[in-house]
Amino acid sequence: MILHGSVNIRPVQLRPHLEAGLGRLREHVWPIAQAAAAAGLAWWVTHDLLHHPAPFFAPIAAAISLGATVGRRWRNVVQMIFGVTLGIGVAEAVVRIAGTGVLPLALIVLVTMAAAVLFSSMPMFVNQAAASAVLVVTLRTNGVAGERFVDAVIGGGCALLISAVIFPPHPLPVLARAIRGALDGVATALLGAAEALRTAKPRDAEWTLAVTHALHGQLAALAGARATAKDIVKLAPLRRHWRPQIERADIRAAHVALLANTALTLVRMAAAALGAREEPPLELTESVAQLAAAVDVLAQGASPDERARVRTLVQRIASERTPLYGAPELAATELQVRAAAKDLLRVMRSEDEAAAWRRAMRVRAAERTEAATERARKVAARSGAGALRRR
Repeated sequence: MILHGSVNIRPVQLRPHLEAGLGRLREHVWPIAQAAAAAGLAWWVTHDLLHHPAPFFAPIAAAISLGATVGRRWRNVVQMIFGVTLGIGVAEAVVRIAGTGVLPLALIVLVTMAAAVLFSSMPMFVNQAAASAVLVVTLRTNGVAGERFVDAVIGGGCALLISAVIFPPHPLPVLARAIRGALDGVATALLGAAEALRTAKPRDAEWTLAVTHALHGQLAALAGARATAKDIVKLAPLRRHWRPQIERADIRAAHVALLANTALTLVRMAAAALGAREEPPLELTESVAQLAAAVDVLAQGASPDERARVRTLVQRIASERTPLYGAPELAATELQVRAAAKDLLRVMRSEDEAAAWRRAMRVRAAERTEAATERARKVAARSGAGALRRR
């Protein structure tokens, strides 16, 4: 019976994990392909062109620099190269003074990581410095230090060539995913606050802490996406024409971050009002619920008609007047509802990033088609003129 029960239960338990894994794979398949291409290119350059007998670190450096996500790859490359240089320098100095062995190896790792932390606490920099120092000592052959440094430079250069020059990512979708993730977190927080006001039962501290932690994580991802998008339009030649769109989207992302902080304050104000045993008015509960629904619609990707309806609803919430008399906790909660509505209106001033990206791609496709038609017309005109001259 136990075996039969486990056979029936296990597929049900594994299916959500499998679906989540496939979703992550679909999201990261292109960066993984880029890392694979950069690793192969790094090996070909070092092994076939430069004739390194075992350039193991070049493809490793390329794959590590790109990773499985977009990230700020140029920073990864710079940190890796400087980390390798620091590790090689410290290892060579300690080996010349203390030789090799267990104690010198431990001393090398200690000194290298301490020196790396003095310069930067970034994991890529510290880890590469320590790994380089260990390899210089354990693979004690002639030229290993110089070859490792050359491999690091070639691997990092191949990573930048693939990710920034040949196949740079589109910056608007990078920002769109992060903005929608942050909006989804805001909607979750507001829905929880609306439910608490509706039932007049404050949510427990664990729920509030979990929502706050999740939203802070989404805001950190949003900050990283903003920096990544700016790096892409700054460093990738094929993406520099997206700079005006990224500047507008970055302003919208900043308003999303302000909305998230206002929503967290609203959650705390609602908890304080309920903790003071104040009966929340029905209008306040409905406003919070409607605001949560509006944010959720935007997070899922609203159509133009939906955006118009959401804007009308949010404008009504933002224009409502707070009662002059009442409990201070309820008055503060109502003020936060109005502030959140105004923040959401600022978010809606600009077009959704995904929609802007699709529209821009349609415009560029139309421009390319028009240019190709014009070239064909000119070629046909020249051919016709030549035929007349031959007659």
